[in-house]
Amino acid sequence: MKRSNQPVNRRHPRRPVKPPVQAAPATRAERSSLRRRLRAYGDIHLQTARETLQRLVRLRHVSLLTSVVIGLTLALPAGLYVLADNVQTLLPDWRADAQLSVFFKPGTDLERARDRLREWERRPELIRAELITPDDALAQMRQLPGFDAAIAALGENPLPPVVVLWPKLDRELQPLVADLQRVAEVDRVQLDREWLERLLALGVLVGRLARLVGILFAVAVLVVVGNTIRMEVQNRRSEIEIIKLVGGTDRFIQRPFLYAGIWYGLSGALLAWFIVQVSVVVMSGPVGRLAALYHSEARLHGLDFGQFVFLILAGVGLGGMGAYWAVRGQIRAIEPP
Repeated sequence: MKRSNQPVNRRHPRRPVKPPVQAAPATRAERSSLRRRLRAYGDIHLQTARETLQRLVRLRHVSLLTSVVIGLTLALPAGLYVLADNVQTLLPDWRADAQLSVFFKPGTDLERARDRLREWERRPELIRAELITPDDALAQMRQLPGFDAAIAALGENPLPPVVVLWPKLDRELQPLVADLQRVAEVDRVQLDREWLERLLALGVLVGRLARLVGILFAVAVLVVVGNTIRMEVQNRRSEIEIIKLVGGTDRFIQRPFLYAGIWYGLSGALLAWFIVQVSVVVMSGPVGRLAALYHSEARLHGLDFGQFVFLILAGVGLGGMGAYWAVRGQIRAIEPP
């Protein structure tokens, strides 16, 4: 029997490549187990928060003092912020009465003053203009008590014509004042509400001061909460050693102290909100009388809902961070004998 000269392929035939096995979707039992774990995790935190609050209520003399300190610390920057916000809110109402008084030089012809009035009325930065003649100004002075004898002693009317201008509030007034001052017949331009511009600058300064004080007092809250929690850890040192001896983890031991800091921050923030609101109510009466003198209906306002939520979150966050900063190293350093 002859042997074939062709080479024999001794390799196995190529097997078909199987596609990668995809992970099976989570079964109903696995999803139910995950929900149970999440629910148990939430129940543990809820129970810890409740037990921590009950402990703080039992030790209310110490916890109340800490909450008051935190509340007073947060109330000052919050009050400064409310003050700056009220100044920014009240200024548009008061600036609506801003006027420019343009005094002509003595001896200026009245017709020339009227020509200037018609020219200024066409300027786009002005709302309206009004001319006060020397006779009208003298009549207004006669109505003021104590000026009758002085006016009778005058041989002639020395008052110049005056044009009162009401500018638009969305533009800077200083360029307009400089432009009017360059008119040949004009003697002096007086901005009757310059003090409002100074008040606006003061409001900006108070706003920046509120932010700076807020940062400094946030650090103060961290220190207050941290020292309080540190003292509480030292007072419960024996309890912590026993918990570690029976297998308690650092996270388990830290959890009540973290919730204590959160409760301190929450109570302090609520107290700060109460102090600010009471201060606004107390100051509303004098501010209302001051606004009435300027024919304004502006009123003070306290923290709105968004600002209230921010204050609460800031207090809770600072309390939690202060507690975590104080308790993290201490719990690790404590070991059972």
